[in-house]
Amino acid sequence: MCEWEHIFKGEAVDLDKILSSLHCITIDPERKACLGDTEISIGGVETKRKVESSSEWSTAWKSASRATSFVFEHRERELAEYGDYIEQLFAAKQPRSHNQIILFDKGVRNEVGGGQTLLLTDYQYFTSLYVATLQDDGVDINDLNASEEEVNQTQPRATCVIGSTVKAVADLPIQPASIGTPVRVADRLATENHPVEKGIDGEVFGMRPRYLRHNLWMPDADPLLTAAEWTLLADPLPPPSQQEFKNLAARQTINEHPELFAIVSPINVEALETLTSSHPNKDFVESVLEGLREGFWPWASAVKEGYPLTWDESKQMMLTPEKEEFLNKQLEHEVNFDRMSQDFGMELLPGMYCMPNYVVPKPHTDDWRLVNDLSAGLFSLNSMVDRQRITGFPLDNLAQLGELLMKNHRLNPGKRFVIWKSDVVEAYRICPMHVLWQLKQAIRIRGKLRIERVNVFGGSGSGAIFILLNTLVAWIVKYKELIECLIYVDDLFGVNEEGAVEWYEPYDEDYPFQQA
Repeated sequence: MCEWEHIFKGEAVDLDKILSSLHCITIDPERKACLGDTEISIGGVETKRKVESSSEWSTAWKSASRATSFVFEHRERELAEYGDYIEQLFAAKQPRSHNQIILFDKGVRNEVGGGQTLLLTDYQYFTSLYVATLQDDGVDINDLNASEEEVNQTQPRATCVIGSTVKAVADLPIQPASIGTPVRVADRLATENHPVEKGIDGEVFGMRPRYLRHNLWMPDADPLLTAAEWTLLADPLPPPSQQEFKNLAARQTINEHPELFAIVSPINVEALETLTSSHPNKDFVESVLEGLREGFWPWASAVKEGYPLTWDESKQMMLTPEKEEFLNKQLEHEVNFDRMSQDFGMELLPGMYCMPNYVVPKPHTDDWRLVNDLSAGLFSLNSMVDRQRITGFPLDNLAQLGELLMKNHRLNPGKRFVIWKSDVVEAYRICPMHVLWQLKQAIRIRGKLRIERVNVFGGSGSGAIFILLNTLVAWIVKYKELIECLIYVDDLFGVNEEGAVEWYEPYDEDYPFQQA
C-alpha cells in the first residue's frame, strides 16, 4: 500500500518506505486506490532502507508530517509538536537506545492512526508503551527491526473507553511510570501479536479528521460496537451502601410513613427478566432488575460529613395563570400514576431534603414543564453524587447510524431505505428510585410537601440510570428480535427498507415494520 493511501485512510505511515523513497532513482508502476467513489492514482516504493538513527527518523518524519498536514491541515501543529517530542527523546538517550525510541514512535503512531480518538500529543495515554519500550525493565520486544507495515499488520489498535462504567479485563496492578502518570501494567499475554480486526478490536478508519468525530463512513462499515454490545462489559449498578442503612432517623421516617414511599414503574420486570435470561453479563442484568424491583440508587452518598440530617432549599414558585393551569394538570397526572405522593403537610420529616422546582417553557413548543434544580445550595442532591461514576455511558450516534446505513446499502444494493425513530414517553419517570433516595426527593408546591418516587430530570445520575436500562432494551431488540436498533438517551432508531411497513394499531397507521 502506498503511504498516501495510509494517510487518506487515517493509518500510520511507514517511515522506512518514506526514507527509501527519498533516495529512489527509479519510477515505480502506477497504482490505483479507491476512497468511496473516488479513484486516486498513486505510486509505490519498495522498502530498501530502514530508519535506524535519529537523523534518519527526523528526515523521514519531516516528509511524512508535510504530506499529512497537506491532506489534514488541522493536524499541522500536532505533527510539529510530536516531532519535537521524539527528537527530545533522541537527545536524552544514548545512541544505542535510539532503536527503542523508533519502536516507541511506531507504537504511538499505530495507536493514534489518523487522530480520530487520540492525538499524537496526548502523551498521557502512551505511558505503558513508554515503559515497555524505553525502560530497562520494560516488556521484551522480540523484533526491534520490524518494518512499520509489519507493526501495523500485527499489533491491534487499542480501544479507549472513557469513564468508569466498563469492567476491567483483568485485575491489573497500578504501577507508577517514569514520567509521573500511574498506568496499568498489562499481562504479557495480552500484548502478544494478533491480526488486526475491524470494529471492536481495531476499526480501520477512513479519511476522518478529528473534528468529524467518526462521521465519514467506509463502504464496508458495520456497526459492530453499539450500546447493545456495551452491556456485555458494563459494571453492575450500585445499591445503597451499608452506611445509608445505618441512618436510623431516615429509616424511621420511612417505616412510620409507608404511604409516602412506593416502588412504581410500568415495566413488566418478570418479562424483562425472561428476555434477558441468556445475557452473558449476569451481574449487570441482575443489578438493573434489582433497580426496577427495589429502586435505583444514583451513585450517591446521602450520608456525608458536614451535611445536615434534614434540609429545605425550596423556593416559592411565581405562577402565572397559564403556569398554574399546567401545574394543576401535572400534579394530577403524577399522582394518578403514583409517581408522586399525596401531600403530607408543610414541614419536612427527619432525613428529608427538598430542592427548588420551577415551571418553565418547554423548548420548541408552546407547552410548559416542571423542572427540579437539584444543584441548588450548599447541600444539593447533585453534590452527593460521585461524578466519577456517572460518565462514559454509551450513546449511539451518527457514527453508528451511518455505518448501519452503509451496511444495509451494501447488503441490499439498489434498494431504498428510511430511518425510523421512536421516543420513549416520560423516559426518566419509568425508573423507580430507592426509598432511601425518595426521602431526598421531597418537593414543595404551594407550600405543601410531596415525595417524588421516581427518577427526576435534573439529577446528576438520572440520565445514566435510564440509559443503562435502555441499553438492555437495545440488546433485547438486537439479539432477541433480530432488529438492529440504536439508542440515543430516550430515542430508539434504526434503518428500514422503504415500503416494508406493518399496521400499528395504537396509532391506527402503517409504520416501518422494525418500529412497529
